[in-house]
Amino acid sequence: MERPRSVGLAWYEPGDYPRIREAMAESGLPESYAAWQISATQIEREVARSGVAVVRIRIEPEPFLAWCRD
Repeated sequence: MERPRSVGLAWYEPGDYPRIREAMAESGLPESYAAWQISATQIEREVARSGVAVVRIRIEPEPFLAWCRD
């Protein structure tokens, strides 16, 4: 199987993080935004080092939750 040229990485803004975390309580997201950001940035770097472009996809809580409900 071919490696993808690019991948999307869910990206949250600091002000949106509490609502995202509340909505996805069972997801295992870290308690703090800072901890999540460190982890996400590390993943982003590792994937990029493998030659795959990483595109940050901003997840806005309410539109995302509406999409999930639909």
